[in-house]
Amino acid sequence: MNPRNQRTICIASIIVTFFAAAGPSSATDDVKVCIKYETHFSDWEMGDFYAYSSPHDYVAIQPKVRVWDNNTSTAIYNDFTNVVNCTPTLALNSTHNFEIKVYAIALLVDNNEIRVYDDYNNPALHAQVINATWNPSADGTYTFVHQYNSTYKVSNVLAAAGWAVNRRPAGLSNLDITYFTDPCPSTGTSCFQENGGNHRIMLSSDGLDNKSTIAHETGHEISFQKNDNDGHTNDCSYYVTGNLDCSDGGTGTSQHCNKCIEYQSCAAWEGFADFYMIAAWNYEGESNCDYNKDGDSCENDGAWMENHLCCLTCNGYGMEWDWAHFWWDMYTDAGLSVGDIAEIYNLSDPEDWNAGIGVYDAIHDAAMNFGVNSSVWNNVEMINGVDH
Repeated sequence: MNPRNQRTICIASIIVTFFAAAGPSSATDDVKVCIKYETHFSDWEMGDFYAYSSPHDYVAIQPKVRVWDNNTSTAIYNDFTNVVNCTPTLALNSTHNFEIKVYAIALLVDNNEIRVYDDYNNPALHAQVINATWNPSADGTYTFVHQYNSTYKVSNVLAAAGWAVNRRPAGLSNLDITYFTDPCPSTGTSCFQENGGNHRIMLSSDGLDNKSTIAHETGHEISFQKNDNDGHTNDCSYYVTGNLDCSDGGTGTSQHCNKCIEYQSCAAWEGFADFYMIAAWNYEGESNCDYNKDGDSCENDGAWMENHLCCLTCNGYGMEWDWAHFWWDMYTDAGLSVGDIAEIYNLSDPEDWNAGIGVYDAIHDAAMNFGVNSSVWNNVEMINGVDH
């Protein structure tokens, strides 16, 4: 998507880390510019990565950086940082001053890109001037921090989305994943939207502060892209919360939660996104995997719907919680990769699903055709109760 303009947020110049080699002054300073993101995650406790108490600075994964010579009005560098997340060595005139600007776009593994825009109706690519009049004092490596802005929270999105997609590309390449620091217009919440082949991730203010939400919505994008943009039939118009008496649930509410009984098409759709989020933030194969910041486990806690039964018949219904646990167990017990699971999801032809009936069978048949061990599948399915 080509922005109509660029939003630039100017922040007071701050050099957070400075490593310089002593030596005589010269006409040029040989420097590298490195970038970090300041993050304020409300769920920093969840998982194994980006798990320091907020605020915390994390190395920026290959963002686009511009080093602008204010004296000559020319760009000395205007590209992505390299694989060690710094610019190449730049020869900067020691008598000039420079503007350091970071754009909300990053080039990740397998040539995947993420971009962060603001208002969907008038999209502008976010950018931040970190230092407007910087002058390096000597040769060396200089680290600048893309600061957290409490309105747009772009550094959170770049940090969390960059980590998730870079760590879990799911076998995809050449993606262009678009995020908006703007909530879903219909609900005011975070969501993944698809309309006529156009797809985007919309993030509410709470979602922008939540690394789990950012990765979860990214999981929807991953499953959508894995399915060759063929769409997805998911009916989330029915939900009943997973309490024994079901007194606070109902039909036609168009809501969902991870422990709500829903049509299988919705439960499986949301469950894959939860699994992707879990896989992004946890080490592989660990028994103490975190489902959320509250410490709920990814293992040995499935079959919530069957254990808290409040549907008269469960055929055609499912639960996001159970599907997420199911896929994590298949990931750890059957040796499937995130890419394998995304491919099984794709092979089940989600664009042809009905609301509920037949969804599990379609996923099961896709897994068997993919070559998954049927004994392992049946055991994990029994533990998590997704075969309805």
